Amino acid sequence: ENIEIGSNVYIGSGAILEAYYKNKLIIKDRVWIGPQAYFHAAAGITIESDSGIGPGAKIITSYHDLEQDDLGPIIKLPLKFKQVKINSGCDVGVGAIILPGVSIAEGTQVGAGAVVTKDTDRYSIVAGVPAKKIRMRQSSFEQQKTTFKKSARDIILHNFTDFVKYFFDLILILFLPLIIIYSRARLFLK
Repeated sequence: ENIEIGSNVYIGSGAILEAYYKNKLIIKDRVWIGPQAYFHAAAGITIESDSGIGPGAKIITSYHDLEQDDLGPIIKLPLKFKQVKINSGCDVGVGAIILPGVSIAEGTQVGAGAVVTKDTDRYSIVAGVPAKKIRMRQSSFEQQKTTFKKSARDIILHNFTDFVKYFFDLILILFLPLIIIYSRARLFLK
C-alpha cells in the first residue's frame, strides 16, 4: 500500500523495493530499474518520470545516529530518516549508491559505482566516491556549435598567421636585394 508505480515502468529481476508504513516509495511513469537494485524507502523515495536506475544501484533513506553514540553496538543506535528524490530525466549508473537526504537534480548522470552524498546540479555528471561533479551535460547541437566556433576561430588564426608569414617573406624577397644594392652602392660611392 505504500508503493506507487506509474505506467510503463520496468523493474528488473531480483530488485528489492522496501516500503514502510509511514512513507511512500513513488515511481513515476517510464522509469527503468535494473536487476538487483535495492530501494530502502523508510523516509520516502520519489523517482520522477523518464529516469533510469542501473543494475545493483542502491537508494538508502535511513542511517544510525552517531550523535547519540554511547560506544555500544551501532545497530542499537536510533535511526535518522531523510527522504531521497530523483528528478526527471536522470540516469543512475550500475552499482551507484544514493545516501539519505540526497536530491538528484533533473537530467543528472550519476556514474557507475558513485556514492552520492549531497545534492547534484541540473544536467551535471557526477562520479567517484564521494561523488563529485566532473562536468556538465551539453546537447550535441551545442557541442557542434562550439566545435564550429572553435574551427572558424582556428581557421582565421591559421590564415592570419600564414598571411603574416608570407608578407614578411615578400618583404625579404623584394626589399633585401634593394637593401644590398643600396649598401654596396654607398660603399662604392665613398
